[in-house]
This record gives sequence, structure tokens and C-alpha cells, in this order.
Amino acid sequence: MTMAEGLPPDRNRLRLLAAGCGVAAWLFYLWRAAPTTYLLDSSELVNATWSLGISHPPGHPAFHLLSYLAGLVPLGPYPWRIHLFAATCTALGVSLLPLIADRLASVATRFALLTVGSLTLLVGASTALVLQSIRGEVYSLHFLVAVATLWLMVSVERLGLRALTLCALVLGVGLLNHHYLTFFLFPAVLIWLLLARFGTRPLLVGVAASLGIGLSLVGGYAALVARGAARPHGSWAWPESFQNLYWVVSAQAFQKTAAKVVTVDVATGLTKVSLLFMEQVGPLGLLLGAVGLVGLAITKPRLGLPLSVVVVFNLATQFIFDFDPWNPDVLGYFMVSVAALGLGTGWLLQRLAEGAKQSNIVRLTAYGLLPLTALFWGLAEAEDGRTRDLSGYRESELFRDAFLRSAPPDTLWVSAYFETAFQTWYAQGPEDQRPDLVHLHRSFRTYPHYDAMIVAAEPRLAPLLQADPSNASLSTPALSAWADRSAVRMEPDELVSSEERQHLLAGEGGLVWQSVAPTAAERQGAAVVALDAWKRRFSEGSSFELQSSRNLIWWSVGYARFLQRTGDPKAAAGFLAMALRQSPNDPDLVGFMRALTDRSGEKGN
Repeated sequence: MTMAEGLPPDRNRLRLLAAGCGVAAWLFYLWRAAPTTYLLDSSELVNATWSLGISHPPGHPAFHLLSYLAGLVPLGPYPWRIHLFAATCTALGVSLLPLIADRLASVATRFALLTVGSLTLLVGASTALVLQSIRGEVYSLHFLVAVATLWLMVSVERLGLRALTLCALVLGVGLLNHHYLTFFLFPAVLIWLLLARFGTRPLLVGVAASLGIGLSLVGGYAALVARGAARPHGSWAWPESFQNLYWVVSAQAFQKTAAKVVTVDVATGLTKVSLLFMEQVGPLGLLLGAVGLVGLAITKPRLGLPLSVVVVFNLATQFIFDFDPWNPDVLGYFMVSVAALGLGTGWLLQRLAEGAKQSNIVRLTAYGLLPLTALFWGLAEAEDGRTRDLSGYRESELFRDAFLRSAPPDTLWVSAYFETAFQTWYAQGPEDQRPDLVHLHRSFRTYPHYDAMIVAAEPRLAPLLQADPSNASLSTPALSAWADRSAVRMEPDELVSSEERQHLLAGEGGLVWQSVAPTAAERQGAAVVALDAWKRRFSEGSSFELQSSRNLIWWSVGYARFLQRTGDPKAAAGFLAMALRQSPNDPDLVGFMRALTDRSGEKGN
């Protein structure tokens, strides 16, 4: 019996394959999971779960309500429990991929089992999925929502109207988690309803019932109002009124990003999307996956067209913006598309293998493309994973702990970089560190309701907030008065005015800190960074260079790789130089720089 010949019918074999892939992904995520808070939004989301509070707009109540249950499990540090929840969501989504593949093309041959199994594991190991599964992040739950929706759409012949009801339930959870991404699933659902042939009357009844289910779940946003009234520790906004609630749920904080729609360059956007996916699945995976999705839409419109539309609109979530390809959240947006490319690749290879009876060349092509696709896909993941590891797990935590140990009692801590604020919230929340510390994040002053919320929590901050909030400034006389009676530490960035800077540098009571990785001396409790060093960094660097060193490596290496692929090695070397200043002896970075320099010299000649 050859690999292309059918196996005896056994649904258990497919279920075991699905379960095995899900368990393998889950174990891999747990192995890679950050033991404590990860960089970027992780500490904020963990803190909001712990307090059942409100994270950044749109608030993500579904993620916090569900992960709160995971936080009750007495396993490991609290952040790791939330990472466990994220890993479980993604792994469940991965386990559904073989079941979807079987509906697209029956997994009934050895080659089909090998193809679907290997591609599912590769999808599960891609950076887009791994990065959202090793930290507390809402995209893991959205991935499960999206994949479950796809599975219900392709299972309609077996489930009937139950598929519609379950789909409404799943989408309701999605709207309660990340409504922006969930809205972009609706066009595919609409096409599915038009092609599913439910019948007019059953369809109307099912749609009406489903709308009721979905809207009742959306009512879960009322949880934000309840938590706002309780004034949880650490938040972007305080939804005590309908206007404030609308600001949170509508995510108006990100309207500046939406304004970029009118300036998007299509060629640049296509280049960014192509390079991003090649870094996830390799060039062959991108080509075969795209061809497979088109073939599915043409040959099996009832199944393939909704899947293809999901990908198109998933790309639209970011393609319409001038998005940053190395923002980890962008990878979270595109998790569904990476999975769909795997499904499209698997379907295409199976169709080629089915042609083996007519042509040995077709059979050999199918058998040869699978290992080649896996090889290039795996190499892309290995390279991407190396950069992911450079980000470090504990960078922000080390800085936070060094600062908290050295800060005098009753210090006024004015942060400027969002990750510093999130780490402070987490330290004063779940960790219960330094309750005497008075914290103000100046950048959030540009958002409505933040001043009122922070003054309600700490009335002594009111005089500081008399300055114009539109540029995140603080009242210099009030700052001076505070520094005269207790310590003040401000995180430097471009928002610090020259007047504020002069007072802080000259006054004995004013102390300055910076958001860079702590040195060995600083970790031992040094109180203040040398002023000349701080002046030099502030005058030479931008706010980008004042971020933690590992975070700086993450971004600069990512941009360098992107610019290398777009044919600009000189600009790539400029970004990579920032990473080398933080880690000058890293052999991978040194080798990368050597390759860029050689290529730049060749282009010059």
C-alpha cells in the first residue's frame, strides 16, 4: 500500500492527530512561556486580570474574565498562570486545524495524515502563534474564536442549524474580547450563510436566535462599568459614565492610527505583508498557501470561499494602515492568516497527491514539495525565533525591581514609557510592592478621564495636573514644591520640558531615573544614574533609545532584517548598530553586521 492509497475509515485516527497536534503545541508553549511578566502589554493585562479590572481599550473583558479563572489555579507564579491560559487557547485552536483540513479534503491517506500533521505543527510553532501564547495576550483567545468559527462553518452539513447557534456563541465571546478583529470575521460568516442552504424560514429563526445570543454576550462590557465604579488599580480609563465607557469600548485612543488609512502606500503594504508572511511560513509556504486558498475558493466555494474571505479581511485589519511589521501585536492580528496558509498548502498538496494515479510526475511533485515546504518553513521559524529570544523575558522586571528597591519612601514616580507604567501597576497590584510609591504616567494625560481617575486615587496629584494635558506636561511649580518635601523621579523622554529638567538636575530633592537596562551596580541598589551619563543619553538619543536594552534589540534587529529584505543594507546596518551597542559581543549580531557591510560595499561598487 502506497502513501497515496486510502486507509480503512477510522475517525479516531483523525481525532488522535488533532489531539496530538494540540497537545504538542501546548507543551511547546508551556516550555517557552515567560515565567513572569513579559515585555510590552503583558504586565498590564496580567494586572487587569488579577484585579478583574480594565486593560487598554477596548477593555477585553472576555479575556480577563476567563483568564481570571486560570489565575485561581495554584500552579506557579501568577503571571505564568495567565500565560498558561493563553497557551491553552492557542493550542485548542491548533487542534481544530486537522478537523478543518479534513472537511476541505478528506484526510484518508498516509500522505494526507503526514501532510496535515506536519503543517499543523509548523503553524503551531510559527512566531505569530508562539509569541501570543507565551505571555498574557488577548490574541490567543481571538485565534481560538476565529478557528472555531471556521470549523463551525465547514461542519454545517453535519451540525445543521446548531452550527449557526454555536457560531453566534463563539462570535459573541470574540466581540467581548477584541471586537475590532471579530468584526472582520463577519463578511465570511455572511457569505457562509448565503451558501449554506439552510432554507429561508430555518435561517431566519436561526439568525434571530443567534443575534440574541451574540448581543447578550456583548452585554458583558457592563463589567467594565462595574469595575470602573470599584476603581481598580492600574487603568487607562475610568468608565463611570456612558461617555467614558464609549471612549474605552470604541478604542478612541488609537484614532491616530486609523488616520493613516488615507496615506497608505499599496506597494509598500504588499511588500510588508509578503515579507511578514515569508518570515512566518517561508517563501514556498506563502506561494503554495495562496494558490491553495484560491483553488479552494474556485473548486469548493461553499467551504473555500468563506475561508479565503476570512484571510482577505484579516489582512485588511492592518493592511489599510501603515503598519509596523515588527510590532508583536501585528503578528497577533495575522495568526488566523498564518493558519489559513497552512490549510491552503495542505489542501493543494493533497490534491496533487490525488493526481498520482494519472501521473507519476504529479505524485513525485506532491511528495517532494512537502519536505521542501517544511524545510523552508522551519528555517524561517528558526531565524524568527532567534530574534524573539533576543527580546528577553525579564528585562522590564529587572529594571522595575531595581528602581523599587532604590526609591526613597513616598517617592513621586512620573513614568513616560508605557511599559514602565504597566510594570509599576503590576508591582503595586499582584506583587503588592511599594504601596507608598505615588505613580503618575504623564503620557496618559492626553487621554480624557485619566486626570480625574488619578486624582480620585491620589488627591495630592491635583496641583501637578494644572498644566496643559494635551502635551502631557506637568505644573513646574507644583513639581518643585513636591521635590522640596520628598523625592521625585521622572522617566526622561522628549516630553520633559527644559524647565522641568533644570529643576530636577539642580535640586537635591529631585532624583532622575532612566528606562534602560540596569547595570550590575544599579541592581545592587544604586539610587541615581550619574547626571552626565543621563544628560548624554537624553541629548543624543530619542525616546526610542531610552527603552530597555532588550526591547531595543528586538526592534532594531527586526527593522534591520526588514530593510535587508527590501534591498537597503546601509539603512539596515544603521538599525543593527543600535542593537550592537546593547550587546556588542553577540556572535549572531556581529555576523549579521558583517554580512550587511559586505553587501553594502558590493552595492557601492
